[in-house]
Amino acid sequence: MFWAFVMLMVTNVALAKAGFSTGSTPVTFGYLLMGALAPFALIGLIVRPVLSPAALLHVLLAYLPVGLFAVYKVETAFGSPAELLVTGTNFLILPVIIIGLFSPYLEDLTEAQICTVLKWCVRFAVAWGLMNFFMYALTKSFIAIPYLTMNAADAAEVFGKNNRRGGFMKLVSTYNNGNIFGVCMIALGPVYLYAEKSRAWMAAFLLAILLTLSRSAWFGMVVMGGVMVALGQVRVNRGPVWLGGLAAVGGIVIIMPFLGWTSDNLFDSNLGGRFYQVEQLVITWFGAPRVSIKEIIYLGLLQSFGLIGFLFVMLALTFPILVNASRLRTLPMLRRAAIGGTICYLAMAALDGAFIFPPVLAIFLFLGALTYRRGYRGAAGRAALPATAAI
Repeated sequence: MFWAFVMLMVTNVALAKAGFSTGSTPVTFGYLLMGALAPFALIGLIVRPVLSPAALLHVLLAYLPVGLFAVYKVETAFGSPAELLVTGTNFLILPVIIIGLFSPYLEDLTEAQICTVLKWCVRFAVAWGLMNFFMYALTKSFIAIPYLTMNAADAAEVFGKNNRRGGFMKLVSTYNNGNIFGVCMIALGPVYLYAEKSRAWMAAFLLAILLTLSRSAWFGMVVMGGVMVALGQVRVNRGPVWLGGLAAVGGIVIIMPFLGWTSDNLFDSNLGGRFYQVEQLVITWFGAPRVSIKEIIYLGLLQSFGLIGFLFVMLALTFPILVNASRLRTLPMLRRAAIGGTICYLAMAALDGAFIFPPVLAIFLFLGALTYRRGYRGAAGRAALPATAAI
């Protein structure tokens, strides 16, 4: 169980874009591994039925109707096989695998095991990203390993995919895109910062998000801080918290002139070229014939699924929050942090949620699965991080 978890975290967090492409559709090793492990997870649950009722309801009441509706839309619109694969994976296959099949197995891992694996995977992504960011700034070159630190099809394109900012390049790490890296790190942030005890690595983590040079990620940092304070994970009366906040603001102020930005660029009324999605929005009861999710996730969901379908999608996305809301303050900090990460992603989705790009949805669903973890099912006395720890 532990080594399966390690492999899933390495391929979906540390080496998030490792893989290849079929046509224009990226295929990551992390997603392939989930598909390969799913039958074994199903067999294990049949042999030893330890399903989480909340997770099961999440799949049956929310994701299953949404997923079937999405697949039906693609088929009736005569969508391409690639479109059917992407839609079916995001709205049906991944939720069933991660929430329905994998989430009960998190209770076979100690909290220390979960946090340690996640911590080292995020550390790798942060270190790799910082190394390449400064290497490119100084030498205009970078280190990349096709099939491992980047998708093989992206070998010649990563630094041309809207990743340039003046003379700099966004910090993309192994995610091949600054916005995707920022979204994933913000979502994982509350859990990672709970697991991480080194202030140096915390600072490196925040610096990496800052150097994505993504306004959406900067907005996410503010949201993340507010969410962690609201959940009791961060105490605002501590000096390092204020120091970190001031350092982040100072870093943005220092970076902006190098990018040729002013305050007008920081608060862009055109939403970074995304305002056309607002202008093109057409609201119907059941949505457009095709499923199309662009940067502003809620507009894409509303256009694609209509008012009725949008309600089911929002139920699917917010289900972990709704289920745990009434007892939030009594939950262990790991579960609270996972809820915090879910809230952070949902906030960022209003600007740029990178919904259809691996490994964004896998990480979001992993956080949902963590919120359903009721504790460690194994032998008593195994090491675990204190549930009341706070930064």
